[in-house]
Amino acid sequence: MRERLGEKREMPDVPTQDFVDALAEIWFQINFAAYHMAYVRVYSQSEALRTAPSLLRDQEQDVRNHVQIDIVICRSHLAAFFWHIEHVFEALRTAITRGQKEYPEARYFWGYEKRLDELEALPIRQEIKDYRNMGHQQPAVIGSKWDGNGSFLHHFLPTI
Repeated sequence: MRERLGEKREMPDVPTQDFVDALAEIWFQINFAAYHMAYVRVYSQSEALRTAPSLLRDQEQDVRNHVQIDIVICRSHLAAFFWHIEHVFEALRTAITRGQKEYPEARYFWGYEKRLDELEALPIRQEIKDYRNMGHQQPAVIGSKWDGNGSFLHHFLPTI
């Protein structure tokens, strides 16, 4: 049994990921992020996220339950969106590292690594990390702006 399992930190019968696999992982993460963003767009247009909380409190319990479900689904998809965007950057780093190891003669991988480091230093990159982490701490990542009459104006991401 010990010989079959080998290194305990590795999954048995799972091949090691190569450069092409790392590129596929980037595509999958972008695809998953787009999937979750589509649901955020749908649910953010729902009545649940466009009706003032004071008006919702006056509704019957069944209506409030359905509204709460829509809000939770929207917030969950938004948190998943940021999670997958974070994974895109991780997958880019993995692909560059694998490319450097598998194709050492291709010097452009080092230029890509430098460019990724520059992207990682941008404020928007830190915001992505912050919103991803904020989704774990408080579920109300998406905000709604109302005018003085209680009419919906727009959604926003709160300042962190």
